[in-house]
Amino acid sequence: ASGVLAGAFAFAIVSPDGARLCLQAENDDERLKWVSALRRATGLGEQKDGPEAPLLKAFIEANATCCECGAPNVEWVATSVGVTLCADCATAHRRLGGDHARLRALHLDPWSPLVLT
Repeated sequence: ASGVLAGAFAFAIVSPDGARLCLQAENDDERLKWVSALRRATGLGEQKDGPEAPLLKAFIEANATCCECGAPNVEWVATSVGVTLCADCATAHRRLGGDHARLRALHLDPWSPLVLT
């Protein structure tokens, strides 16, 4: 597919008036870190008040620190084992590959009530 975002590790910032800023990271880990940071900074990564909101909030409160290093800024869940991770430890887990690490972003990915119970 040709187009502005045809390059590997590309992402776009779209302003409310429709203006687009297309960027490209050096690798997928960097792309995920940029997108995560931008969504946190703009508030776009926060979950809506759907049926999963109370369950997700309870999960985050019960797992407020990274299970690997103890950092307080958890952003990821290793869904295969149900633990929270900081961005740095999630990067290390991601490098293990999909056979060993299944990761979901706490505030970027949609969460089903079935996954949280």
